[in-house]
Amino acid sequence: MQAEQAPAHPTPGPQCVRCGVEMKAGFRADMAQGVLFQERWIPGPPEKSWWTKQVPLGQFKSALTVTSFRCPSCGYLESYAFDGGPVVE
Repeated sequence: MQAEQAPAHPTPGPQCVRCGVEMKAGFRADMAQGVLFQERWIPGPPEKSWWTKQVPLGQFKSALTVTSFRCPSCGYLESYAFDGGPVVE
C-alpha cells in the first residue's frame, strides 16, 4: 500500500523526549473491511447516528491525517494531526 501524496515535511523530525535522538516520520495504519488507511483525527466526540449507531460520514469532513514519529533508538511514538494534510511521503 502506498501512503497518500504529501508535501515534504519542512523541518527534520522532532527530538525524542526520552533519549534526544531525531525521530523518523511514518504513519499508523487503520484497517476497515480489509483495506489499510492512514489514521485520521476528528475534532469533538463521535456523533453516532440514531439509526445505524455508526459515526456519520459528514463528521469526517473535518478529519485530519495523523502523522506519527518514531524514535529509532528507544521506539517512543508521538503523533500529530497537522493542518494542511499528511506529511508522510
